[in-house]
Amino acid sequence: MGRAAGQFLKSSVQPLPGAFNIASLVPFLVAAAFATLDHLYAASMIAMGSLSLMFLVAGIKLQGATSDASKSKTVREMLGMHMQMGQIAQWDVEHEEADFRKNPREMERMPSEIAHQWETRVEGFLKRLPDYSLIARFNNDAGLTPSAPPQDMEVSPYIDSWRRIDQRLQRLDELIREFR
Repeated sequence: MGRAAGQFLKSSVQPLPGAFNIASLVPFLVAAAFATLDHLYAASMIAMGSLSLMFLVAGIKLQGATSDASKSKTVREMLGMHMQMGQIAQWDVEHEEADFRKNPREMERMPSEIAHQWETRVEGFLKRLPDYSLIARFNNDAGLTPSAPPQDMEVSPYIDSWRRIDQRLQRLDELIREFR
């Protein structure tokens, strides 16, 4: 699992601009350390908890921002953190599916629950912004190109959740570009 965590870090984590550059990597490094111990769920929860603390700091920063440029930058950074959380959720779905294939059992967590928890967090943040159309646009699949899940994914509920997260990540990327 340590190798998979390293590959995830290398391919998926892109530092955020500004003050969150180094801080944004901390949860992923902690998650990678736990992933080497085969505690993927705990690792993702630690990473999400760490990112939640950074959201709190960024939220305070957003409230204190006076210029539109400063607010846009903070919103962009916070959306970027949500994007990283979405990548963690997608990674969770992928690795839980692999575990399920190796040892078929009752699903500990439904894959749709992983996607829904992340989407709810993003929507909660978007609700605090003055443009209420952001939530509807975040949930709209129109114009998105569905990505193929990893070739080794075979279990339908996991594939559906992986795709759902992927499409929300695509839309979130578009929303981030609007705040430049």
